[in-house]
Amino acid sequence: MVAPKKNADGHTSSYSFSSSSVVDDQGRRVTTDRRRYEDSTGRLKAVQEREIDGKKMRTTWSRRNKEDEGRNESICSSGSPEEFEALWQQTPFGEAQKMKVKGEL
Repeated sequence: MVAPKKNADGHTSSYSFSSSSVVDDQGRRVTTDRRRYEDSTGRLKAVQEREIDGKKMRTTWSRRNKEDEGRNESICSSGSPEEFEALWQQTPFGEAQKMKVKGEL
């Protein structure tokens, strides 16, 4: 993660990026990439791209300023976001997420 920096007009901004991938016990390649930009005016753009053996889902969150409610959208390469989420829950990342929610991680 990069520390916030002030630009010429005194506003700060930060950008972070992470990427992880594994091959699960079924031999599927599972990846997740996250990018996030936010500044002191409240502007936000965050993207998560996940892939399971060639099936992809991209979720984007954005907000123009602190007062903006923001919006998000999910786009799948095939099928619905609900189908992708069900498949994701069967991956090592999905299993870890379930354990974290239960407080076991």
